[in-house]
Amino acid sequence: MDSISMSVVSTLKPPTAITVAVVAVSLITGYFGFRIFRFMKHRASLRQKVSNRQAEREKNFEAVKRLAEKVGVDAVRREAIIRMTPDELRTALRQREVKCQEVLAAYVQTALAVNERLNCVTLFVLEAFDRALELDNNATDNTYDFPNMFGIPISIKESVQVRGYDQTLGYASEIGNKADDNSKVINLLLDQGFIPFALTNVPLSLLSFGCKNPIYGTTLNPFNPNRTCGGSSGGEGALIGGGGSIVGIGGDVGGSIRIPAHFSGICGIKPSHLRMTTNGLRGSIPGRPLVNASEGPMATTVDMCAKVLQGLFVKKMSKMDPYVPPVPFADDLYNSTVPLKIGYYVDDGYFPASVPVARAVEEAAEALRKKGHEVIRFQPPRIPEVFGLYFSALFIDGGCYISDRLSGDLFDPHHLQIILMPYLPKWLFAPLLNRFGPKAEPMTHVLGRTLSEQRKVYAAIEGYRHEFVKVLQSNGFDAILCPPNAGPAYEHGLPDQLAPTISYTAIFNLLDYAAGVVQYSFVNDDDIANNADFKETDHFTKILKRSISTSKGLPLGVQVAAPPYSEEVVLRVMRIIEEARDGH
Repeated sequence: MDSISMSVVSTLKPPTAITVAVVAVSLITGYFGFRIFRFMKHRASLRQKVSNRQAEREKNFEAVKRLAEKVGVDAVRREAIIRMTPDELRTALRQREVKCQEVLAAYVQTALAVNERLNCVTLFVLEAFDRALELDNNATDNTYDFPNMFGIPISIKESVQVRGYDQTLGYASEIGNKADDNSKVINLLLDQGFIPFALTNVPLSLLSFGCKNPIYGTTLNPFNPNRTCGGSSGGEGALIGGGGSIVGIGGDVGGSIRIPAHFSGICGIKPSHLRMTTNGLRGSIPGRPLVNASEGPMATTVDMCAKVLQGLFVKKMSKMDPYVPPVPFADDLYNSTVPLKIGYYVDDGYFPASVPVARAVEEAAEALRKKGHEVIRFQPPRIPEVFGLYFSALFIDGGCYISDRLSGDLFDPHHLQIILMPYLPKWLFAPLLNRFGPKAEPMTHVLGRTLSEQRKVYAAIEGYRHEFVKVLQSNGFDAILCPPNAGPAYEHGLPDQLAPTISYTAIFNLLDYAAGVVQYSFVNDDDIANNADFKETDHFTKILKRSISTSKGLPLGVQVAAPPYSEEVVLRVMRIIEEARDGH
């Protein structure tokens, strides 16, 4: 090596620690800066999609308003149509006292007004007016065989597949992904003569019993705008409870039909997953066995719910979806007069029902007794333990899927706990939750498990199903009566803080039972006074008690459940309770 080269080499010194640190920090800063830039750019593009959708929504509302006005239904006739009971409306349509177009226009105009107040409709189905015209034309043929629900408008939860419309589930990234075809349930509803006319709001991801998303905003309770309408079929509950629809289709994986029915003062039923096709239903987490979502009717009357299931539980459903057994609706069970034996409870041993909810269940139990049925108090087995199994089965992958979906979309700050869930070790996550008391323990089961642990979860669920059947059979119970939630409708934001209260509905998803809710009473002055004696045992009961103190006037539902393929029994008990409520 020459002298010049030696001189150059001698001047090269190893980098100092400071230099290495500066380079490392620069690289790390650059990397995270780039990631943040991409994240912010992606969120900006999603916000633009939301802005575009909101403009489209306004145009959709204006278009449907013009279509309704074109029909020419005056205010007096509109009011007369809206005031008809479901049975009166069916008769008037079949006897051609009113046209399908008139009924549709009346409900569209009413739904627009309800939406102004409650923000429950995402989009209207503009093609509904073409269908109404087609049905009116069909009815001019003297040989026309009227379908059972000829001309009845029906609203649809946004997550149910309707041709030409997207099912966003509240995700901005799903805007514009329109369905190529209807779900199987929608096609069966069309066979019955229904007219799908409105799509209704849902919470982001569907995994909430509130009703808010970044696309369409927050849906309000029809009885108190400061309270939630429930979720995830919250838009349905609000629209029907507000008088803008008489019947709709919701979905339920933990109470998503029943809680909105309870909060919004209507009725609804979750069929057993085994008996109802889910082809065309967008669920919250795909690939999840044992705990599955079910579509079901929500309505102003129990009999309307029954009529929907009469048209869905047909052989054609099994032909369309061979995984659904051909079990037709049993009218003899629904209309039976044989006395029933019913077990009931107001405290599941995990989360005690609030004063007003417990009172409503006790009064419904007494009403059933007066109708000649045997109603006996019992205690459901091991709810605190098996509620954890529900969360294990619901978040089958430890929350990875839902975390990925939320983190790639427009989420609220309170979603951060869900987004971070798959990345938190159990030794850290469990103590964070458990500081809220024993009621938080089941929610620690959302964390990931090994395949061996997951197999044990499934085995435990199957074992519990057999155990629960044994309890019912040993007592001779035909059905169960219980609360639909620990409290009535909560203030906005509280559902995220009161997840343990869904134990009353989630248990029947875990069991895959048929379960329905019917409104029975309202929170009264005595309930508010007696709420002072409700025991605050932890963080959750303290929140519940505070919420009850300002809940006067809110509706109170009661829940009825029975084993799979017993939807007719559930509906029968619901109808008896409804009749007792109305003084029949």
